[in-house]
Amino acid sequence: MPTKPTPACLVSTCPERRPCPAHDAGVAHRPAWWGWYHLTRWRHPKWGVRAQVLRRNPLCVECQHEGVIVVATEVHHVIPHRGDPVLFWCVENCDGLCHRHHNEHTARGE
Repeated sequence: MPTKPTPACLVSTCPERRPCPAHDAGVAHRPAWWGWYHLTRWRHPKWGVRAQVLRRNPLCVECQHEGVIVVATEVHHVIPHRGDPVLFWCVENCDGLCHRHHNEHTARGE
């Protein structure tokens, strides 16, 4: 009796040609650098890169350009790092943004 072919992963960008356990579990494939955001070097509340940027830019730089004062709660890479560790860890490549402006930049792929 003929067997049914094994279905490919349901996520079109996934390279797997068989059911993918990551997507079956609802977990999307993420690039290796995604984990950098969870390292102490990024997250430490006193000396982490995120904390350094928010101390340097405590107000959203985009809101300031609009003439509004809003506290920065997110860190944005000015030059998208795209996995480049030098750009990712460079404090000078980051600005403090409010949640709204960070989401706008992220949605545009910046």
